[in-house]
Amino acid sequence: MDDYKAIKIGLVGDANIGKSSLVSLISKEDLPKIYTPTIGVDLRVLYIEDKKLKLSFWDLSGHTLFKDLVDNFVKSMDVICFCFSCDNQSSYTYMCNLYNEYTENNILQNKLCILLLTKIDKLTDLNYKLLGIDFSREKHIPFFMTSSLQKIGCLDFLNYIIKFYSPVTEEKEQKPKNHNFECILS
Repeated sequence: MDDYKAIKIGLVGDANIGKSSLVSLISKEDLPKIYTPTIGVDLRVLYIEDKKLKLSFWDLSGHTLFKDLVDNFVKSMDVICFCFSCDNQSSYTYMCNLYNEYTENNILQNKLCILLLTKIDKLTDLNYKLLGIDFSREKHIPFFMTSSLQKIGCLDFLNYIIKFYSPVTEEKEQKPKNHNFECILS
């Protein structure tokens, strides 16, 4: 599998917002029954054989204890997924602060950035959806609403990355653009 294009995808955000569950679902593993915090970094690899892609999903801890370690990993990522949750109001502020910090430190240059709203099965306040839409428009990044528990939006998010990194052929439509606004709601 040496001829596969390797893509590193990092999921960042506050602790306990569903990053590990999303990575488990995408890598076709059972969802965790009990919350276990990610200690530093967890890695899952998914091969997309027909596209010759090796997608490495880096589940990066949201605990402040591991912030320096996570920041170093983020620098080597091709894709950074900024995550916040419907059931954790402070996770939006945390995500915004991370995005602004990485922007100020020029970490986001030449990277595909994606915004993920997790746990939409718990969506009771439409403000979270509106916050995501506004943020994605302002920053010109794609936005996905996901629920690992109900398997909503997870494949849309995965297919976006696959399409973005797949070679364009004459028969295929254009690849999605990184810097044009595209809001994807599931």
